[in-house]
Amino acid sequence: MTDEKGITTSVDDKFVFAGGGDCRIRAWSLLDGQRLIPPDIEAGETQTTNPLRYLFPYRPTAISVSEDGVMDVGIGESVYRFGIPGHEPRFDSGE
Repeated sequence: MTDEKGITTSVDDKFVFAGGGDCRIRAWSLLDGQRLIPPDIEAGETQTTNPLRYLFPYRPTAISVSEDGVMDVGIGESVYRFGIPGHEPRFDSGE
């Protein structure tokens, strides 16, 4: 499920992800209501490899999670892709 308000669930419907006015994504478990807090940054990791740590330039308006664990975050005509461990998010211009 994806909509223009920047909210979606995981493929297994266990988590909900929402883009906030502070230009970040938050996540909660639909099983127990607990907010997911990203783990501390490990050695060699950057802050931008986890979408729950990433500071977007504007409020995320579309979020999609695929079966293989890739998260696409839309902002205007731009898409940020997360899910490849150890790599920066891929940025795709809408042009």
